[in-house]
Amino acid sequence: MNIVVLDGYTLNPGDLNWQKLEVFGNLQIYDRTPADQVISRAKSAEAVFTNKTVLSADTLKSLPNIKYIGVLATGYDVIDTKAASSLGITVTNVPGYGPDSVAQMVFSHILHFTNNVADDTQYLVFQFNLWTEPVAIVGGFAPATLDDILVMSGYIVGKMKNMTKNHLCYRVWSIAWNIGNGDTK
Repeated sequence: MNIVVLDGYTLNPGDLNWQKLEVFGNLQIYDRTPADQVISRAKSAEAVFTNKTVLSADTLKSLPNIKYIGVLATGYDVIDTKAASSLGITVTNVPGYGPDSVAQMVFSHILHFTNNVADDTQYLVFQFNLWTEPVAIVGGFAPATLDDILVMSGYIVGKMKNMTKNHLCYRVWSIAWNIGNGDTK
């Protein structure tokens, strides 16, 4: 079977391998595929995997060998599913794709848009070299830079833990230091 991954870089920028997929046939992986190269790259494929590369009705009609499309994400928005169905092409997706990282990204965007993070970031970048200057002094600990492990303590860590309780997207590792009685917890 001929298998083509049209935009493998979105899932694997170099830190993973495709060996488990290679056992099913001749595998060709492209980092990215521009729209004008989809047909030439997938013309002999029986199975095509995509994440962001669009497969329109016209494109699908030009790929007579294709039997299966695997969308390497949660949705089908990049596939003309009606055309695929009429051509007898099976289309699947990955419903559980990246739940932790996607949830984290959603929270990041919510915080960004509700707190004008970009404005504050521009101010901080202008004021400090964030790789060498102190980012925070928290709970009496020495300054932390982005190269260090940021250790936070006391009341704020407790609030963070309560806010993120039972949310896998935010795992708060901390050393809690109760300033009131000096106990380490």
